[in-house]
Order: sequence, then structure tokens, then C-alpha cells
Amino acid sequence: MIPVVLYGIDVNQCEQFYNTFTELLSGVNNEEYEAMLYRIHGPLSTNHLDIIDEWAGYVPMAWLEEVSQEVLSALNVSRYPSVAMMQQLLNIDDIDVVRLANWLHFLTRVYPIWNSNACA
Repeated sequence: MIPVVLYGIDVNQCEQFYNTFTELLSGVNNEEYEAMLYRIHGPLSTNHLDIIDEWAGYVPMAWLEEVSQEVLSALNVSRYPSVAMMQQLLNIDDIDVVRLANWLHFLTRVYPIWNSNACA
């Protein structure tokens, strides 16, 4: 951990976090979530978003062609950690940060799910 000191990272706090990390996850066993990680594959389509919405408890959206193209384009060009393209999607009715976080999480497996349960 010596190199992290160069970046001003608190080494003791990092060590404490990594020592307790497995305890934080000990109660998490969600087979449905694990299965969902492998349900999205192939070229991006609105069907993928419908699958994610259903898993997250959202009613799948009724897409107009131009809206679906805007959403798919923004999701296709977004690369972690940038979320610049996502800002425009939040202006579309029924798309909120939680729904968008679910899409990004399952499409990329990089972005975290942002909701009250995950934050807890």
C-alpha cells in the first residue's frame, strides 16, 4: 500500500475497510440478482432495458422510435466513469436516476446501482 500514500489516501482507513468488507457482504445472497447479471448479452436493444426494468420493479416503457434511439445511442457511447451523456436522458418522462443506474449497472457491470437499499 505504499504507493497510495503518494495520492493522499488514508492507508489505515483503507486497511480497515478491506478487513471489514467481507463482513459487510456476509448477509447478501441474492440469487435473482446474480442470475440477472447474465441475462443481458448481445447488441444493446430496448428489450434489454425492459428486462432490467422488470427486475427492478419498473413498468417497462412504451418507446417511441426517436426516444428509443436517443436512449440506446446515449447508453452505447457512455463509458465509465463518464455520465455526461446520461444527463439528457433524465429529461425524458419516467427516466430517473435510479432507473438509469439500474440500466448502467446491468449493461456495463461497472456502474453501481444507486437506490436507497444500495446506499444503506
